[in-house]
Amino acid sequence: MIIPDVNLLLYAHNAAQQDHAFYRAWLEDLVAKRQLALSTLAMVAFVRIATLPAYRPAPLASNQAIAALDDLRRQSGVRLLHPGPQHWDRTVALINAARASGKLVGDAQHAAIALEYDVEFASADTDFKRFTKLGLRFHLIQAAG
Repeated sequence: MIIPDVNLLLYAHNAAQQDHAFYRAWLEDLVAKRQLALSTLAMVAFVRIATLPAYRPAPLASNQAIAALDDLRRQSGVRLLHPGPQHWDRTVALINAARASGKLVGDAQHAAIALEYDVEFASADTDFKRFTKLGLRFHLIQAAG
């Protein structure tokens, strides 16, 4: 199974996003193959970002963002992942091992949930590569060009 980072969820949802069709097809393929795992961390981040006033072409209402995620998570075979009892310790270990600070602290938290459930993690953000040395199975997903 593969957890998509929030950026992939946003790109797949936002039709105005450059390369939207690529990301949408990628996500739909995961659903069709029953390989999609949704992290509640990424889901909350999706709602936070998609409802920001600066979100383009226009921010979503909270209920619209939540509905988009609920539609996705109700698909057959989609697995919902929550931080477990060791999440804090695993996150701190990743922060320390990767010498993470700032934005990378959040990345460590996303990597921790993937490691906790022994699933793969996908993002368009290359920063996650730093966690592969610590056991994260990472896929860089970017449209060509």
